[in-house]
Amino acid sequence: MVKTLFTLTMFIPVVATQNLIFRMMYAVKLVNTMWSVIILYSGVGIVGIYIMLNQLDSISKEIDEAALIDGAGFFRTFVQIVFPLMKPACTTLVIINGIGLYNDFYIPNLYLNRDVQTFTVALYKFFGSMATPFEIVSAAIIIGMIPIMIVFIFLQKYIYNGLAGSVKM
Repeated sequence: MVKTLFTLTMFIPVVATQNLIFRMMYAVKLVNTMWSVIILYSGVGIVGIYIMLNQLDSISKEIDEAALIDGAGFFRTFVQIVFPLMKPACTTLVIINGIGLYNDFYIPNLYLNRDVQTFTVALYKFFGSMATPFEIVSAAIIIGMIPIMIVFIFLQKYIYNGLAGSVKM
């Protein structure tokens, strides 16, 4: 039932809700501040919920039961056993959400003033109405790709390894 409700939210486009969200942000005087973008980005996406739920479903219940029998409480079981097994899912979410937020154009362009810009909004400003310096735009794109590539190189082992299996049969 809960997964069905989460799935139904995927059919509501983000742009359809922006009028109401912009009015709320304007009412609390957060438009043209970095806090509006931070608040909007701090929400949880449906993709993240599905990744975490599938990862939790793949963890064997016998591991939890064995930890509880050995005397570990619920918090200790989560911190020392379940959470380390969830590192591949957490890392995948960091990479997916990080790349999505880094490349987002719509929300920063709508909610931030012209003095504070993200990479994609600043890149958009390079394009002129008459002539576009494509060599400068290409160089800016390459420079903008470097942080994402560095993050991916350092975190790729968690994605590629995944879970080899938590219980040996």
